[in-house]
Amino acid sequence: MKQTVTLFGIVPVPSLFTQSNRAMRGAYTKGVAAFFSGLSIEDCPYRDKRKASGGLSWSRAFITCWRDGFSDAGRAMAGAKFHIELITGDNRRPGMLADHLYLVRYRPHPSFGWTGCRTYASLDEAGAFAGSLTPEGDLPRL
Repeated sequence: MKQTVTLFGIVPVPSLFTQSNRAMRGAYTKGVAAFFSGLSIEDCPYRDKRKASGGLSWSRAFITCWRDGFSDAGRAMAGAKFHIELITGDNRRPGMLADHLYLVRYRPHPSFGWTGCRTYASLDEAGAFAGSLTPEGDLPRL
């Protein structure tokens, strides 16, 4: 059985991803990360740069890769109600407990990404919380 490779545990890697230029893969991955950080597609860090002659440069390719990553993340999340990820230096935020190793993102929003998150010390605890979410990915009503 072939295992699907994903970015951020939810976005399937495009078929040509491994054949692409490493810089283009980085732009795509940054687009996915931007979506999950709650940025807008207009927040693309790449700008349309022109040569002195007015001709096009590679900047449009980077813009396209970033926007593809952003859009693919939105499509992948459309069907997800939660996402569990290991806490690393990239996603650790002030206020997170040092002994908590797993981050559960929940309450998906079509434009803003995940709007809720909680941390847990074990994967079992994170899974139990994720299992308690409503079909919409929201907290259960008491």
